[in-house]
Amino acid sequence: MVYNGYDLTNESFAKNFDKINVTDHISDEVPDTMVLLYGSTKPRTGRKMSWPAKHIRGSPPPITSIMDALKKAQQDGVVIGLAKVANVAPRLDIDVLLLNEPDTFNLFLLALINIQKKDPKDIMGYYQIAGIHGLPKAFWDGVVVPNKEEDNRNMSGYCAHSVLTFPTWHRPYLAMMEQTIYYEMTLIAETFPIQQKQKYRDAAQKFRFPYWDYYRPRGDKGVTLPGVKTDIGTTSFKYDFRIPNILTTPKVMIRTTAKDALELLDNPLLLFDFPKSGSIPEAQWQAMSLDPTSFPRDQTKRYPRASDPINQLNVKLNSVREAHTGYILNMISDAVYAEYDTFATNRTGDGPSGSLEGIHGKYHGFIGGEGFGGHMSRVPVAAFDPVFWLHHCQIDRWLAVWQAINPQKWLAPGSEEEKSDLLPFRSQKGQGKSSYWNSVASRNWKDFGYTYPDVEDFKTPEQVKAAFREKYVWSRRTVNQPFGEPPANMKPLDLTHAQVFQFQSASIAPTFALHAQVAVHPPTAQKIFKSAAIQPAEVASTLISVPVAAGSATTEKSTDKTKNATPANDGKSSSQAAPQIASTNTNTEELQTSRELALNGAFTIFYFIGDFDKNKPGSYDRAPTLAGSSHVFAAPVELCDNCGQQELHGVLVSNTSPVNPILLDYIEIGELESLRPEHVKPFLVKNLEWRVLTVNGESKDPGTIRSLEVNVSAKVTRFSPAGTPNAPTYELYPEVIQAITSNAS
Repeated sequence: MVYNGYDLTNESFAKNFDKINVTDHISDEVPDTMVLLYGSTKPRTGRKMSWPAKHIRGSPPPITSIMDALKKAQQDGVVIGLAKVANVAPRLDIDVLLLNEPDTFNLFLLALINIQKKDPKDIMGYYQIAGIHGLPKAFWDGVVVPNKEEDNRNMSGYCAHSVLTFPTWHRPYLAMMEQTIYYEMTLIAETFPIQQKQKYRDAAQKFRFPYWDYYRPRGDKGVTLPGVKTDIGTTSFKYDFRIPNILTTPKVMIRTTAKDALELLDNPLLLFDFPKSGSIPEAQWQAMSLDPTSFPRDQTKRYPRASDPINQLNVKLNSVREAHTGYILNMISDAVYAEYDTFATNRTGDGPSGSLEGIHGKYHGFIGGEGFGGHMSRVPVAAFDPVFWLHHCQIDRWLAVWQAINPQKWLAPGSEEEKSDLLPFRSQKGQGKSSYWNSVASRNWKDFGYTYPDVEDFKTPEQVKAAFREKYVWSRRTVNQPFGEPPANMKPLDLTHAQVFQFQSASIAPTFALHAQVAVHPPTAQKIFKSAAIQPAEVASTLISVPVAAGSATTEKSTDKTKNATPANDGKSSSQAAPQIASTNTNTEELQTSRELALNGAFTIFYFIGDFDKNKPGSYDRAPTLAGSSHVFAAPVELCDNCGQQELHGVLVSNTSPVNPILLDYIEIGELESLRPEHVKPFLVKNLEWRVLTVNGESKDPGTIRSLEVNVSAKVTRFSPAGTPNAPTYELYPEVIQAITSNAS
């Protein structure tokens, strides 16, 4: 905002605010909102100020409140971010925010309650913003995608999946929701009693949308999970990586505006109630081919068909944690992921098959329910679940960390992807023509008014990388290194005294522990085996990756990644696929590619190393021998033009599923000698199988999915005679698939 030549949002102006001469030239009071922009805790209502004489020409124009600019942006559906409104502040893990900033979190919940109840026609209400990601089939606020007016099928979501703009498109999308909630918080702050008003004004300035760090332990009581380490089919770990309790408790304690007193209210982070009128038409629900008896139309659910949804979700999160901690550490620190194209999207190309989008899609499945059809697992309705926004803040956080480590890497300069509009996110609204955010403008997260402690507290890329690794490396094993202990900044937080959990009745308090999960199918007989730690001449970590039909942008590189791979599942194999092999010091990824939308929507591939109950698909995700899974986060072509275009062009995507944790368990009990390829490959040929489930829990014969291609690859680190590790290499093992398909035929 400019006033007589002064940029009121300029940081240098803010720093000199107190130095401006106070005179009688201007009688207008300085708006509180303008002062609060820079974090003042002292009300300055009534203070008068003047500008240098050379800028005073007769009657000065009125000083427009910065909040008026935000109000106008909300009315116009423009994403201006919070940098011009509340400077730059950190996004925090949700438990850190609710514990350390209770007033800010209190306003956040009140604001979320309000926007969830807004008229479904309000373009900046929760329903309309969430609908941008998929359903309902409509152009948001009239923002038409070029060349798509004529085909009604194309009026369905703007979301960018399996394309290079996947990370950049979601950045202004998050900023839109963040801005909307912030604006609502500032309005709510003004309704508190006069003596509390300033406290809540200050609290609002600190708000940035929280993220959910999947690899931060939420408890230290230990967990028991399905696994192969005992004869009853269980394993255990000292720390609990369950979903944060604030995302599962039905009620929360919130200070309401009338008396600033705690009241028991419904938790807006648990679910979203779809509008009773003006919501998604039934025909569009039906296009997702979901069982209406188990997939709710009235509110979002996670694991809707599970008998104990929260516990089943927590078992899943704890079971996949070790493998995927290594997955993200690889992508953040490994040189092969230093190129944007490799890191950002699951479209195929040169290099490994893991990606930011790949792990993002996996957690959509883990949270919504693989084979259990929760809303988070379905593209068209995922954004209606409130957890969607915390999930994507975590994905954006990883993107920011990667950017800080690779500051010179981005989309190709001048490319179509870099310059294309990220619809429908306006940066300005003009008469007849609007401007939109693009990937160039979205590159600097601080332009949206937020940052992350992971990138703000360190000065060099190496410092960022080292600090990020230190936060998580303790919670994964190698052959010669057991689990460690979390650093001080990753210790589980004691939330029993958090304001939001101060329930008067113990019966409604959340459960702060994960109860033991009984194994559904014990593994075959095992023996205990221990060996001395020996520095190997060659080590490898194994991952399962399967090419699946999910769609991706078509490029000349589309076949580079699979040109040397042997196609799998040509009709001979009914149940099996193969994993990848890689260094024990790093996680490797398995190649997963797909030629088209194989099942016209989302589905999950489950990988097993060992026996499992093949006749009970509902038990797959809890089988002790489950080695990994890949959730194909795709939408039916009838509801997603992006998916339809990808199917039309026969594009390829890739994904990966690390399986080192279960292989290490097999080494510990003496069933596998080492992680060297010569030991792992025959072990996989003998023991690896896989199954495919739709989101309705229906089993599909993998041999009938012609677009599914599987390969085994490994990231191998070889050591010199002196014990020094050489640079890791990625190796494909098509002979594993050949042997599996031959044995199954």
